[in-house]
Amino acid sequence: MAYFFKINDNDYSMYVNKLVVGKEHFYKSMTNAAGNTLVKYVNSKRTIEVGIIPLDSDAMVRFLTDVDKFNVSISYLDPQTNTLVENVKCIIPNHLIEYYTIQAGNVSYKAFSLQIKEL
Repeated sequence: MAYFFKINDNDYSMYVNKLVVGKEHFYKSMTNAAGNTLVKYVNSKRTIEVGIIPLDSDAMVRFLTDVDKFNVSISYLDPQTNTLVENVKCIIPNHLIEYYTIQAGNVSYKAFSLQIKEL
C-alpha cells in the first residue's frame, strides 16, 4: 500500500486531510563600509503543515506518542515531484489539541494542524 504521510515509520495517511509543503530560505545580510547591504544565501529548509481529521481517543494516543518526541523523522508525498520523500529529520515545535467531546466512553478530538520544520 502506498502511503503519503508517516512519522517515525508509523503510517498516519488515513488521518491526513491537508498536506502543505513549502520552503523557507535563509539569508545572511551585512552592511559594508560603503553602506551597501550585501545578502548571501545560506540554505533552504522544508516546512510542512499537516491537517489531521477528528480522532477518537485510541488513535490520538498513538498519534501523540510519535508527535511528542519533538525530534521526528517523517516521510511524505512531495507535490512538486509527485515522489515519496523519506526519512526527513524534523521537529514539531508545538501542537495544540482540542477536545470535541468528553463523555464517559466517548472521548473525541477536533481536527487540528501540525507545523513541522526540517532540521
